[in-house]
Amino acid sequence: MQTLDLKPKTQQLKNIREIIYIEAIGDFSNIYRADGTKEFIQENSISLKCDLPSDKFIQIHDLYIINADYIKKVRGNLTRYVLLKDDLEIIISPKHYDKFLVFLKQQYVI
Repeated sequence: MQTLDLKPKTQQLKNIREIIYIEAIGDFSNIYRADGTKEFIQENSISLKCDLPSDKFIQIHDLYIINADYIKKVRGNLTRYVLLKDDLEIIISPKHYDKFLVFLKQQYVI
C-alpha cells in the first residue's frame, strides 16, 4: 500500500519563487518546483491561487497555474501553449487566453 506525505499548505508556499507551476487534481494539487521536485498537497488549486501573488502567477487552464518568471515563450495558433523552463509545454485554454494576454501586457513589453 502506498502512503502519501501530505504537508500543510503554508509550508508548501514558503518558497514561492521556486514554484514553476501548479497542477490541479480535484481537491489536491501537485506543486512543481525549479529544483525538479514535485509535491502533492491536500489543497485545491482555487484555494492555492488566492495565496499566490497575482503579479507572478496566472491560471492558464482549469488544471494549471504558472509562475510568470519561468515563461520562455508563448506559441500556437488555434491551440496555444506556454513554454516554461526546461522546455516544458503547457496548453493555454481558450477560456483563460484573453486574461493571460492582459496579464502579459501588464507585466512585460510584448
